[in-house]
Amino acid sequence: NVHWDNFIWNKSIPPLKSVVFWWAIQNKFPVDDNLWKRGIIPTSVCANFNCAYEFIHHLFLSCPFVLEIWDWLRNILGCFLNLSSMQNLLSFCFQKRAPQVQDVVLVAITFSIFNIWVRRNTINFEGHHLPFKDIIMKVTTTFHIVGSISSRTMSKSIEDFNFLKRFLAMKHRH
Repeated sequence: NVHWDNFIWNKSIPPLKSVVFWWAIQNKFPVDDNLWKRGIIPTSVCANFNCAYEFIHHLFLSCPFVLEIWDWLRNILGCFLNLSSMQNLLSFCFQKRAPQVQDVVLVAITFSIFNIWVRRNTINFEGHHLPFKDIIMKVTTTFHIVGSISSRTMSKSIEDFNFLKRFLAMKHRH
């Protein structure tokens, strides 16, 4: 039993997006390292840069393209994201914040992971790249909607208020 399982199954997130995050945390994607374990010899490389063996950590946490996404999100959050593992990335959502802020952070991380997976598949199966700004626009739009319609409570903390304000400001920049 893990502490984060109920957290990612959140009514603010469509189940398909939660499933992708769940697979990433559980290392269940059909990427090279998992295919090798099943006796399948893949010939693929990182779809983003055609430069590295494709495994979960690289695909979602250390590829130069996805580092741009996480750097973008770090700037919004105004703090450090631990990208050493999916569990450490998720642990950022558990920090003491108002429930509404936790929802927005969880949605931003979940939708970033989902859109990284979609970009990888679009490259591999359709032969074209989704630009960085398109991914950012999708993620930004989603967390803006969740922040606006969340029924979870907000604290009186100025820190939480400023946090949500940074998210809303990002919506207007894209």
